[in-house]
Amino acid sequence: MKRRKEDKIKLNKKISLRFFKEHKRITTCLIVAFVLLGSFLTINYGRYVKDIIEVYYLRTKNFYFTSDKLTIHGKDYEINPWGGTTNYNLSISMSSLLNSLKGTDTDIIYDLSCSTDNNVECYINTPGVTTVERTIKSEDNADNFIITIAPKSGVTLHDGDKVSVVVTAKSKSPYIEELSATFNLIIGNYGINYEIEDTPGNVYLDAIVSNTLDTSRAEITLTINDPSIVIDMSTNILEDPNTRYETELTYDYKDDDGDGVIDDDATKHNYIKKITFVVEPKSSIMVRYYKKIPSNNYSYVNGDTNQPVISFDKRIIE
Repeated sequence: MKRRKEDKIKLNKKISLRFFKEHKRITTCLIVAFVLLGSFLTINYGRYVKDIIEVYYLRTKNFYFTSDKLTIHGKDYEINPWGGTTNYNLSISMSSLLNSLKGTDTDIIYDLSCSTDNNVECYINTPGVTTVERTIKSEDNADNFIITIAPKSGVTLHDGDKVSVVVTAKSKSPYIEELSATFNLIIGNYGINYEIEDTPGNVYLDAIVSNTLDTSRAEITLTINDPSIVIDMSTNILEDPNTRYETELTYDYKDDDGDGVIDDDATKHNYIKKITFVVEPKSSIMVRYYKKIPSNNYSYVNGDTNQPVISFDKRIIE
């Protein structure tokens, strides 16, 4: 019995070897494929490790070069729907802070650029400017800018088209570090889209819900997650008799000592915490909120991993 098993194993080995000898082309292709795959994994893993080491080294030098949307590995965002006929603004913030207590104590000078394909144009704050040198001042450890994506004259975009814009920030003093992101805008991509438009310094932010479905309505619920914002009571959606809302007894945002925690002597008021409304097919609704800390940036686009300051829930009504 044992001998039969050994003979069977030897026979299987001979068959396997004979197959590879008779199919040298297949064998060569398999070897090449394994080598290429191994090389690809090694290169990418090596880059990942290299980035981690570089970041760690820069942190030991008290150098912090960060952004609310740009990353070391180049994050991808998908923004939809975009009509492709009006400008689309991206608000991006840069920072030299690790946290509220620690930051880079010198100015960071960096090169900022945006690039795109031939179907649209992009610029930084001012039309025609695609590359500029900017500075994160040590006094406030922050710098903010607007990337505008504009339709190009003579180019018609159709439903389903995609345009990509790459934004890159590369510090050059006192140390070199590069952050980037790719923003993919889908033209006429049917569905429900949600975004928050905001810029540091603005007193208000706008939560925008778009319904590009042909016939279906969408029931939308927006919920505030941060006591430092409240709904603007003059916003039009509150005048709709079908709009529902819930209030919550909430402390006024009072932080006189600047520690990021609401003071004990803050008073309470009933504020609208949650609002539910209906967005008709092929239409949009904007809900405006008041910011108690204008310097904060609460902007949000599809692809952001951080929880938005206003949560979004939807239900399709057939």
